[in-house]
Amino acid sequence: MRVKIKGIEQLYQLYLKEGEKLTTEQIAAHCEITKKTLFNRYQSRQNLEDQLIEYWKHCFYSTLKKKVENANNQIEALLYFIDQFKKSVVEEQVFFRLEEKDYLKPALLHGNFFVHVVEYLIQKGIQEKLFKAEVDPKTYSICIIFNLFHLFYYPDKRETLSYPQLNRDQTLRYVITLVQILLTPEGEKSFEMISIDQFMGIIISNE
Repeated sequence: MRVKIKGIEQLYQLYLKEGEKLTTEQIAAHCEITKKTLFNRYQSRQNLEDQLIEYWKHCFYSTLKKKVENANNQIEALLYFIDQFKKSVVEEQVFFRLEEKDYLKPALLHGNFFVHVVEYLIQKGIQEKLFKAEVDPKTYSICIIFNLFHLFYYPDKRETLSYPQLNRDQTLRYVITLVQILLTPEGEKSFEMISIDQFMGIIISNE
């Protein structure tokens, strides 16, 4: 899908602030245009939100690409991805809510944008001999995204009885386990040299 750039950043910021329950009238008023102009620009509410989702993913990829340029290897690149995914789930949750149903079952994730990104990182890691060659990149990418979504996603950004939250140490150990399963002996040596809290913003306790 080709994203209509005109006005999309303004709409992106509006959805971040107000969420997806805005009326068409509110959206048009915020953009200082009429409902008719809004419709002519996007044809439908669904198309407008599809455009927003594409713009959000474009921004995600652009930011990740810059971060990965500083990575020493694909292990660090994957950790940069996990950290950015976590931040996006928390700070840009409205867009995950719009696609929430797509994350409920692994079978629904085959064409997922984030799965494609992780699949590429895993393929590169296999080439670097840091990730196991016997790992199927597509299958494990789906596993990672499914697990990360359910690790970090909380409706309305808060813990409830239906959505209990792991503490910081448990979260970090969960992420470490997801990464360690991929590693070759050479990868394990590289992983030991990485200060993971530098990438995750989560500091593990010494207990």
